[in-house]
Order: sequence, then C-alpha cells, then structure tokens
Amino acid sequence: MRLREIRLQLPEHLAKWLEEFSKQVAMTPSQLMANILSYYYEAWRIGRDSAHMGETTETGPGKVGSDLERKAEQFLSGSKGVVDAFIVRSFISWLLSRGLDLKDVNESLIEQFLEEYSLSRKVKSSTKRTYRNTLRKFLNFVKGSLEHSSPKPPT
Repeated sequence: MRLREIRLQLPEHLAKWLEEFSKQVAMTPSQLMANILSYYYEAWRIGRDSAHMGETTETGPGKVGSDLERKAEQFLSGSKGVVDAFIVRSFISWLLSRGLDLKDVNESLIEQFLEEYSLSRKVKSSTKRTYRNTLRKFLNFVKGSLEHSSPKPPT
C-alpha cells in the first residue's frame, strides 16, 4: 500500500487525546487516524457502490456485514471499554475484508488477526493478551447467540 503524508491541524485537546490514545491501542497517531478514517471510507464506499447498483444500503438477512456488525454492537452495548470496542471493530473490519461471516468466527481466526495486526504495530505482549481475551469473549458471545438462534432438532 502506498502511503501519502497529509498534515492535519487539530485543536489542542484532540491532538493530546490522539497522542495518548494511540499509545493505549499500540499505534502511532498516523495509524490510529488511518484506522478511524478507514471506517468512514468503507461506509462511504459501500453506500456509493450500492447506489451505483441500485441497491438499498439497508441491511437485511443474508447480508454478510450486517450480522457481524449487529453482533459486535450487541456485544459492545454492555459496559465494554473504548479499547475493547476498538479491537472488536478492527476484528470485524478484518473479517469483512476477507468475506467472512458469523459462522466463520473461531479461535484460529482470532490468532490470525492478532498476528497480522501485530506485524504493522508495536504491540506489547500484555496488550495482545488483552486483545485476545476481548476477542475470545466476543467469540463466546457470537457462538452463544448462534446456538440460541439455530433451529432445534426434533426429539
């Protein structure tokens, strides 16, 4: 991926927050901004592409991203922290970029994601452990909801 530098001027409080928060999530301020902007870019791109194809941007059954995103929001609606929300949303984005669905989420995907995520960032082992624990909780949440929603075999 080719990188291009763009200078931003931010209010002092946002600049301080960006510097502090980027350390907490094991990123540089530039990486954090790129990550934040990528969510907006993906939303814009999906809206643009579906408008070109005459589709609605509403989510419905069978839409790959909708189930994952809905489950992530349900999971995060509890008392999860900002770092938890960040890593779960990063994981969801990573899954969607590979065309994966809720049924595909498993422990090995968590490990693969963390490995790839760590390659481009200086992630402490304790931070990686925290991310792994959060993603395992998300995995258990997803598996629990899938078990409750699947039809029961006749007895």
